[in-house]
Amino acid sequence: MYQNKRCELATIEIKTLLESIPTEEMTLNDVQVSLDESNLGRCLLGLQVSDITTVKTDIPILNQKIQTAINDLNENHNAGIAVYEIKIDSLSGEPIYRYINDIQFAHRSWWRDSSLWIDEIPDLDEASNSDK
Repeated sequence: MYQNKRCELATIEIKTLLESIPTEEMTLNDVQVSLDESNLGRCLLGLQVSDITTVKTDIPILNQKIQTAINDLNENHNAGIAVYEIKIDSLSGEPIYRYINDIQFAHRSWWRDSSLWIDEIPDLDEASNSDK
C-alpha cells in the first residue's frame, strides 16, 4: 500500500533503475521522472513496438514487471512515486496502449487501440477502460 512518502532518491537514480526493466519485445525509448510541489514522484515510460501481435502477449508481463519495480522503489528505496504511466506506440507513432496507475489515490485507468485485444491485464479490476 502506498504511504504518502516524499521522494528521497534523486530523479536520475529512479530513471536509471526504471531503464533496467526488461521490456520483452518492446523498445523503451523514453523514461521521464518528475517531482510535484509536494516532492512526490511521477514516472512516464514510453515504449515502441514493431509488431502489434507481440504486444498482445507482452503487455500483461510488462505491466507486472513495472508495477513490481515501482513497488520496490517505493518500499525499499523511498522513491516516493505516486503516479506512473505506460505509453506504448507503434513505430509510426500511433498510440496502441496507455496505462496510468495513481498509487497515491489507488486509481488505475487504461486505454487500448480497438484492434488490440488483451485477454488479461493484471490488477485492473477497478480500472476504467475504453476503446478507440
